[in-house]
Amino acid sequence: SLQPAMRRIAEQLLHDPELATDAVQETFAKLWHKRWRLSLMKNPQGFAITTLKNQCVSIARHQKHLAPLEDSPPMEDDLNETLAKEQQLQQLEEAILSLPPLHQQIIRLRYVEQLSTREVAERLQMSETNVNTTMSRAKEKLRVLLTDADNQNKKPSTPNPQ
Repeated sequence: SLQPAMRRIAEQLLHDPELATDAVQETFAKLWHKRWRLSLMKNPQGFAITTLKNQCVSIARHQKHLAPLEDSPPMEDDLNETLAKEQQLQQLEEAILSLPPLHQQIIRLRYVEQLSTREVAERLQMSETNVNTTMSRAKEKLRVLLTDADNQNKKPSTPNPQ
């Protein structure tokens, strides 16, 4: 289920468990109204996460209007932090998609659906040892991919000599 991951994202963005629950519920309601489009999408989970993030932004804006100014956190800092997290999540998603299918499946079952190693092993009809070994290899590949991506983002651009 995507719901636990969506709840964590909403709590990180809104810093309030009740508002996070509201955001996830509203997102599922919006997704239900657009359910016919989801089956046509290449990445419906990504669409769901984007819809959730937009819902969180909407709730945060509404809360900002309701809160006294001195109690409001600086929105620019929150926005920059949120954008940085979104970029990291996008890089992670791209890195996961570059993994072999079995590695992708194990990572998603273990971390998105939050299944135990035993449950992953049962679902994939593998031993727990094989699941752990494959998961370790997948995480190592992700570390390398994400480190490479991070290093490329930090390199200063050099002009091309012509």
